[in-house]
Amino acid sequence: MNATQQQTIEQIASKSTNRREFLEGFIDHAIHEYDVLGGMFWDCTEKIPKPICQSYRGEQQMLKLGCSASQHNDFLRQAVASKEPLIVSADNETPGSVVKELHPTILMVSIAHGGRTEVAELFFAGDQPREQVTGKVGSLSSLSRAAAVWGMPPQRATQAPSSEPATRIDIAATEAFIHSLHQSLDLKDNARTIANETRRYLDCDRATVVQMRGRRCRTIAVSGQPSMNRRSNAVRLLEKVANKVLPTRQLFWYPDEDSLPPQIQNPLQEYLANSATRTMVVVPVFDKADSSQMEVDSHREKRQLIGGIVVEHCREQWDRQQQASVVELATRHGSDAFRNSWNHQSLFLYSIWKWLGKSKIIFAARHLPKTIAAVIGLVAACLALTLIQSDFQLSCDGSLIPEQRELVFSKGTGIVSKVLVQHGQDVKSGDPIVKLTDLDLDYQLTELEGQIKEVEQSIRSIESSRLGRKRGEEESLQQENLKSQQAELASLQQQQRIYLKRKADLVVTSPLSGQVMTWDVRKRLQNRTVSAMDQLMEIANVDGKWTLELDLPDRKVGHFMKRWNEAKTNDEPVDVEFILAAEPGVTHTGQVKAVGTSTQLNAANEHHLKILVDIDIESIDVRQSRSGVSAKIDCGDASLGYVWFHPVKEFFQAKVLFPIW
Repeated sequence: MNATQQQTIEQIASKSTNRREFLEGFIDHAIHEYDVLGGMFWDCTEKIPKPICQSYRGEQQMLKLGCSASQHNDFLRQAVASKEPLIVSADNETPGSVVKELHPTILMVSIAHGGRTEVAELFFAGDQPREQVTGKVGSLSSLSRAAAVWGMPPQRATQAPSSEPATRIDIAATEAFIHSLHQSLDLKDNARTIANETRRYLDCDRATVVQMRGRRCRTIAVSGQPSMNRRSNAVRLLEKVANKVLPTRQLFWYPDEDSLPPQIQNPLQEYLANSATRTMVVVPVFDKADSSQMEVDSHREKRQLIGGIVVEHCREQWDRQQQASVVELATRHGSDAFRNSWNHQSLFLYSIWKWLGKSKIIFAARHLPKTIAAVIGLVAACLALTLIQSDFQLSCDGSLIPEQRELVFSKGTGIVSKVLVQHGQDVKSGDPIVKLTDLDLDYQLTELEGQIKEVEQSIRSIESSRLGRKRGEEESLQQENLKSQQAELASLQQQQRIYLKRKADLVVTSPLSGQVMTWDVRKRLQNRTVSAMDQLMEIANVDGKWTLELDLPDRKVGHFMKRWNEAKTNDEPVDVEFILAAEPGVTHTGQVKAVGTSTQLNAANEHHLKILVDIDIESIDVRQSRSGVSAKIDCGDASLGYVWFHPVKEFFQAKVLFPIW
């Protein structure tokens, strides 16, 4: 390594706090100085290469290589085995294949760092001449190998691997660690304590606590993070790993000599590719304690999985034989603390007991007068709601209508040729109000009249011929023919009377003396085709008595019928107060005079009971038929609390108690 390269490495190292940042800075330097597209560093110590970090030019996140994943891994192993720079050309295609797009040229350099084998992989544009790439191999190779001794912790750069079988446990630190875990029974607070204290005690890079929610796990605490974004990529990928590892109900240690199933291997590799984790330990937590927290015997009593503790180390790969005891100690006590908090939170009505526990402040000496005053006020309010009687009234809506009113229907079928009345016009009973025209009926009458004339002419001819005083068989035939013609004439005349009755029905008359109530009746009916029993208009006697027609909702019928039956038994009236929508400032009174025998469906498809109320129409100035009315029916006296809150009680009975019981 020459002086320039050493100066470059020192500049990159001065801006880095760990090796990952150092390697990313190295790739960025190669991008700017050697015109490369990007690069990656791989850990090839294990059989399957694992990515350490990556960086690309601009906003580009990934490059499409001209080889499969397995071929790429073979190239990495080849670079490690040869210990010489390896160039994978962009035209490294299967012989005879057609190159559809130009892939980057790859330079791989094997380096040794801290007892492990790494490969620096740099990507050149596929259209660069191979001579240019070859000319840069020497300087890039020496620069990459120079980077192997930088970014290492000073105490480990020259230190030989430890030969101790296990890490020594600091008794004082352990006691402080255990003491800190059992300071609270609040699940979320305790989870944050477990994460932070585990990270400090194990000197790892990150500790995470997850809780099982059904069949999925949810991250509730991350060391060093007072709050977290569950939608972040790191949290989401870690939860995917935990969702696959925790259901196995066994301790998980990565890396391990045993091969992993693809259900765990795939999400784990995805997480490792996006993090700097080199060692991961996942410990399941159950609702019941066990003498062996690190192994789960399938023959033991089935225990519920309630969460897990995830420990990650990024600076180096832990020796499992050395670290297992201290990791087991930390996660066992962390699991005990998490289990205690979870069991405490699972107590029956825990939220209520927690609230009551926090409310003890109101009984403190300095708040006691206010508390006593509040209690006295509450008791007084309850007594008032129970003992004070108030008018119990049922509210409903209705309309003001004349008592004598009729709907006019068509008796025949035809076209409305003339409307003889208009809205608001006074009419008398029997006055024609609408005329219909039925062209088919007119044609049938005309044809029938012609047939009657023909039969009458035939009858006259037969009677004339009988005047000749013929005898015998001929006279008998004429007599029979005469009777036949007379019978046919009677039938035709009967049909004529029916048709004339139908024609008379085409003139619609008023069924009573009153006033036309239908608005714009001429525009609605003129030249309209109507059938028998079609409604044409409404006529009402506005000078007679008026009444209220109320629609009482079905849910209030029980209260009203109880009062109505009592009133009939005691021969008492049921009073009603109402206001008109057209005159809301004036309150009127009336008495119930009739009640429907069954509920009906209104226009809103809701059940209601019809109630008729007798009123004094002389006290009402605004008399508009079908005017809206808001009414209150007097149902006696009841406690003030029942009057105010009986809808709440009935809703609770119908929607809560009834479905349960």
